[in-house]
Amino acid sequence: MRNKKFCSTLISLSISLFSFMFIGGDCGTDSEPEQPPLTSVTPPQNVRVKVGQVSSWYATVSWSHSTDNSANDFKGYVVVTYQLDTLNNIVSEFSRNSVAKSQSLLQLISNLAPLVRYRSYVYSETNNGIKSDSIATKIYAPVFENSAVEIDEFDSTSTTSKSGFGWNTTFGIGTQYLFTTSNAASIDLHLRDAGNGLRFYSPDQYPPGIKRTYIDLVGSGQAAFDQTELSEPTALSLAISENSVYLLKTKENHYIKIWITKVETHPGESYQRVIFNYKVQPLEDFRIVKR
Repeated sequence: MRNKKFCSTLISLSISLFSFMFIGGDCGTDSEPEQPPLTSVTPPQNVRVKVGQVSSWYATVSWSHSTDNSANDFKGYVVVTYQLDTLNNIVSEFSRNSVAKSQSLLQLISNLAPLVRYRSYVYSETNNGIKSDSIATKIYAPVFENSAVEIDEFDSTSTTSKSGFGWNTTFGIGTQYLFTTSNAASIDLHLRDAGNGLRFYSPDQYPPGIKRTYIDLVGSGQAAFDQTELSEPTALSLAISENSVYLLKTKENHYIKIWITKVETHPGESYQRVIFNYKVQPLEDFRIVKR
């Protein structure tokens, strides 16, 4: 009886050992298990946009990797750009581009039109068609830009001091003016030293100026010139300095950025002049002045 029970136990152990060897005994493999297919996918990160102009306007949309970018069945990214109306509602699809995960994380959006608002959306996708949530850029629109223009310090004794400056915002053209009654309707900015250093003034702060312009200090350098998070200008005059960037809001509700590159005595004159670069947003009431 005892021998019979012993034999039965031995047979059970043998069967169990054989089963282990058959089912799970191959523990020496060096290959990694195959990745399961993605059932969802994370969106790209840090989506940004920059607008520029060469022969025509363009935007560059860039982003950082999805956290799933290294998965075997991760395909890449899709960038969809829409035209918007004045209420920022989508009017129509402007472009759609696919970017493989092995390519650079940016997409060029070409042939933008002035006076039109755009917004781009970027999402991730897998080879089997699974898509992430889309991440939107800021709303953007082409801007006009010019460099190395100048405005003079007001000098009541001079007939050549052009201390007024104004813009045709439809075409982005800036013009320097004598600060006179005949030019008053065209002047958006005035420069003078009223005893406390050179300052930008809203033209209506001194006769014969008539237009009101609000001014704000954005910061300094290229970073401020490209900044999109802009406060509403509220000042009627501000002290100026080299490398500083200012945001103007004109009487006609157009936003203009100024980057001062040099402050110097005007050659051959006793008054000073300011040399600056500018950007003009032709869309009314649109406080995005970036390229």
